[in-house]
Amino acid sequence: MPKKPILLIRSNNKYHSNHYNFEQKGFKIINANILETEELPITQISDNFTIIITSINAIFAIEKMNIAKNNPIFTVGEISANILKDLGYKNIIYGNNSAQSLLDKIITEKLIPKTEKIIYLSGKKITINIDKELQKLGYNIQRQIIYKINSKTLSQNLIDDLKNNKINDIALFSKNGEEVFYNICKNNNINLSNKNIYYPRKSLIFSDK
Repeated sequence: MPKKPILLIRSNNKYHSNHYNFEQKGFKIINANILETEELPITQISDNFTIIITSINAIFAIEKMNIAKNNPIFTVGEISANILKDLGYKNIIYGNNSAQSLLDKIITEKLIPKTEKIIYLSGKKITINIDKELQKLGYNIQRQIIYKINSKTLSQNLIDDLKNNKINDIALFSKNGEEVFYNICKNNNINLSNKNIYYPRKSLIFSDK
């Protein structure tokens, strides 16, 4: 039985490839290639910073900064935590797949002493200003913007396949990707009412649990 195609709306970074078991679930992966990660200049930091990231796209910066493997790193969910563990990092705390859940966890569980220095490694566009929210509470945090996402349209072949119902399954990995994809569909009169839209980072649909 041929595998069903699934269109993945995610950024083009190397950390995505092995952490979602789409193929084992009977899908043929098609990458939309509408989100390109542009790395920005990075300011090196010392090991005595606690790191916060809210996207897989920021992991490259942790590697480039040569952060110590036992340095505290806070991230949004289990997928990004597992990627960091695979890279050898040992002191990882994660939220429930959203920046808000991570922020709430840090505050309510008092996981970071206010005397510690914190750096928030982020993209240019974010959903929550974690740095400003923590600053309001007296935390010593600074934000470093280390990448931005550039968007482009779908290929004409993919637009035609969506219109002709050759592709009916779509996975969205971020709020930014969701906005870009829906705008493309609107501009090209693509009807999504009969499509299956998945949010892998918000559910267990692609998990064996």
